[in-house]
Amino acid sequence: MSETARLDRPRSIGRRITGTLAALCLAVTALLATGSAATADVTAQANVCGSSFALIDSYYGSGNGHTAVLRLYYSSTYKQNCAVMVKTNQTDHKDQVGVQIRPSGGTVDSENDWFYSYAGPVYTPSSVNMSGKCVDVHGFVGGAFEIFFQIEERGVHCG
Repeated sequence: MSETARLDRPRSIGRRITGTLAALCLAVTALLATGSAATADVTAQANVCGSSFALIDSYYGSGNGHTAVLRLYYSSTYKQNCAVMVKTNQTDHKDQVGVQIRPSGGTVDSENDWFYSYAGPVYTPSSVNMSGKCVDVHGFVGGAFEIFFQIEERGVHCG
């Protein structure tokens, strides 16, 4: 082996290591950025009803490759319930997402449209004290001509 060949070998290995480390650093940076965005999204959803509302239940559904969770909140300060329908995958495009809430047998508050991530928040009427009353919640995810799945819970959280 010539003197030139021996000198080139370490440089070649060094370049491969440097290139691999650079690619690894980029991958880790991308992963951390994605994790931070996901954490921010979860935090935003937790506070979407208002700071006095606490999560009291989650109902999960899936269909046609989509998944979502219908979240139900309660505020002991305002004696009100709140609901949000949150897509948990395929948030890179808009789907029909809807959510409804009402005191059992009462007036409905609803929202549905084309959303990337969630519909809501919707609230039980402020004129109705929900302590001791049951609540009905409904959520769905769909496309232009079909509903992929629905989640419906009637007469829940009556305490």
